[in-house]
Amino acid sequence: MRVRPTAPTVCHMPSAVPPIVELARVPRRVPGVDVAIAAGLLLWAELEAVLVEGPGSTAARVLLAAGFTVPLALRRRWPVAVLLVVALLALLRGAMGGIDEEGAMPFPTLLLGSFSAALYARPRWLAYAALPVPVVVMPLAGFGGMEALPLLF
Repeated sequence: MRVRPTAPTVCHMPSAVPPIVELARVPRRVPGVDVAIAAGLLLWAELEAVLVEGPGSTAARVLLAAGFTVPLALRRRWPVAVLLVVALLALLRGAMGGIDEEGAMPFPTLLLGSFSAALYARPRWLAYAALPVPVVVMPLAGFGGMEALPLLF
């Protein structure tokens, strides 16, 4: 009985590139996982905008919720710009004043934007320049019990 030669099996070796380096690469297109993360945060933010008391009208809070979350889909391609958009919207939300915010937004979006700026910003000095953005924005926007923005105007 004659046995046919079979094709050689391919051994899947682990990549020589460490996983952390793979994580830091900027993909050519927007990855589906980034869209899913932005969509999940959008759902969270919209629920907070509608169900939780906060400053401004419900329509304004719904628009701000979209503004906080939708740019996160582009966080790997333009990390510093996304962080700045979220930070400026947080300042706008803080300038609306009035009722204290009971929800968590925009803290999760600032956190993800800061992480993305630190990991994906090129040239590297942009990551260092973006470092103080969330630290400065949160108190200025009136989060954490500090009402610094009204003191500036």
